[in-house]
Order: sequence, then C-alpha cells, then structure tokens
Amino acid sequence: MGLVKCATSRFEPAIDVKMGGILSALPALCDNGLLSGADKYLNLKSGFYSCLHILFTLAFMALGRIKRPENLRHLPSGELGKLIGLDRVPEVRTLREKITEMALNGDPVGWMKYLAKAWMEDESDEAGYLYIDGHVRVYNGNKAILPRRYVSRERLCLRGTTDYWINDAISCPFFVVSKAITDGLSSVLLNEIVPELLKMVPNQPSAEELEADPLLHRFVIVFDREGSTYSLLSALWEKRIGAITYRRNVKYVWSENEFKEARVEIPGGGATKMMLAVKDTTINSGKLSLPVMEVRRLTESAHQTSIITTARKLKNSLIAGRMFSRRCQENFFAYIDRTL
Repeated sequence: MGLVKCATSRFEPAIDVKMGGILSALPALCDNGLLSGADKYLNLKSGFYSCLHILFTLAFMALGRIKRPENLRHLPSGELGKLIGLDRVPEVRTLREKITEMALNGDPVGWMKYLAKAWMEDESDEAGYLYIDGHVRVYNGNKAILPRRYVSRERLCLRGTTDYWINDAISCPFFVVSKAITDGLSSVLLNEIVPELLKMVPNQPSAEELEADPLLHRFVIVFDREGSTYSLLSALWEKRIGAITYRRNVKYVWSENEFKEARVEIPGGGATKMMLAVKDTTINSGKLSLPVMEVRRLTESAHQTSIITTARKLKNSLIAGRMFSRRCQENFFAYIDRTL
C-alpha cells in the first residue's frame, strides 16, 4: 500500500542453495566499504528493493562471475534471492531500472571518491605509489556512436570507451575515470586524475617541506612508456609529483661492469635479486631538459630494461621493484576486470 520503504531482509535455514558460498565473502565486502557512505550518496524511492538489496545483488553477481544483468535469466531467481534475504532477486528490467535510478538520483561519483579517500587513508604507505593505466572497454550496443580505438587483446580498432584505472601496487583499485573521447593518458592524467589525487593522497609533505628540499616529492605515479614524455613528466614535477616509467627509444647500452646485484623487495611481500645500474641523466625536448634518474636492469639474456624517474630521492632497488610490480595491474586488466 506504499507505506513501507522497502522489503525487509530475512534469512532462514536452507539447504543446497545455489552459489550460497558467496555469503562467506560478505564480511570482506563490508570491510572494504560496500556499505560505507551508501546511505549518503545513493538513494531509491520507496519500493520492494532498497539500495542495499541492489548493491548486494551486484556484488554477489561479480563474485559469481555473472558479468551482466541479462545472465540472471539463466539462474534461479528464488535461490539467488535467499542470498539477499528475499524471496527473489530483481529481474533484468527491474535491476537495470534501479541502477539507472540510483545513478541519476544519487551521486555515485561522489561515493567513489569517498571510498577512494578512505582506502588510501587505510593504506597510507601504498597510497604514495599509484599505478595508472588505460583499458579499452568495447561497446557492443547501438545507442551511441563512439570513436574507434585500438584494442590490443583483439588486435583491432573497435568502438568503446577508455577506463583509466588508479590502483595500488598489488592491483587493488582506488578509483576509475571513464572517457568516451580522450586525447590520451597525458591529458586525462593532468586534467582529471591529478586534481583528485592532490586532494585524496594522505601524508603529503607541507609547502614548507617542499620548499626546503627541491628533490622531495608529494607522491609517485607509475605508468607505462606512453607517458614517457618531457611534457608530461615536467608538468607533473611542477606540482612536485614524482613519476616512474619506462624510457622510450633507448639507443645505447651500458657496460655490463656497471651492473651490481641488488635485493629488490616486492610490494605485497617477498623479495628477489636483480642486476641493476643507475645514472643521473636528462629527458629533453628541444632546448628544454628535465633531470631524471635512470635505472637499468640487466637480464640473463643481456637485455637492458631502462626505467626513468623524477623522484630522484628513491633508491634504485625501490624504483625497480615498483616499476616491475606494474605487471599486477596488467593481470587486473586481463583477468579481474573482465569479470566485473
């Protein structure tokens, strides 16, 4: 009769519930902030399903590798409903309508920023090293005409949007910026991502500390060689943001006698040994130059991988460990992101 805001969840004993094991992940979901701030940034008008029901449905779908609402048609809605304490989960049309309503009437972007800041404060050490990369999400619909972009995993130019993910060293995402039309990593990084990071990243040095030490950085951003340009690195350093990236167009090799074995700690635990060498150099653009530190790794096949950084106070072993940990983010794109 419209007097109840939403249906009340009630859990009762049940046997052999399909995907029931997903409930064991509920404490982890809550600990990661699934419910934190949801009442402030998301809302639905009175109805059978509340925001919490929709959030839990989407979270359990992700954990169950259910990629899109249409896949719910092939699963028993009554059994899945037991996971959220109701007699059924929303049907496809209802779920999409509720998601649209939450997006239009609430502030999902504000919620994402709220959670990102909370996660960074919880992991303040790792928040000082941020991994950024773009990932093309192919669009298969017919409601919009999006520009084509190269999709490396398909080796084709396909229509879609580019998601720029900001992760930590072990590939836990902080937030994402989606762009239908983009001028590339440099533009999005400087105009969309950096302003947010300056407000979110904890434990940044004060203006007095930055002025007293010309080599001190606020935090460090790690990205691939797409951003290895004088314009981007210098623009970041103007804000005293350090960068670690691969060097482009390496035309000469260093003597193998310059390399020494070093113990490199791996973010998230563990360590390995690498043959490393380091030199102070510059990255140039015409008559302009920017001082950087170059670290190279010598592999068993005698290949030299060149890394440059504007964060020149860091040790060469730390620089190598942070740069090569970027493979975790590639695994995130290859496996985890495809399931969400």
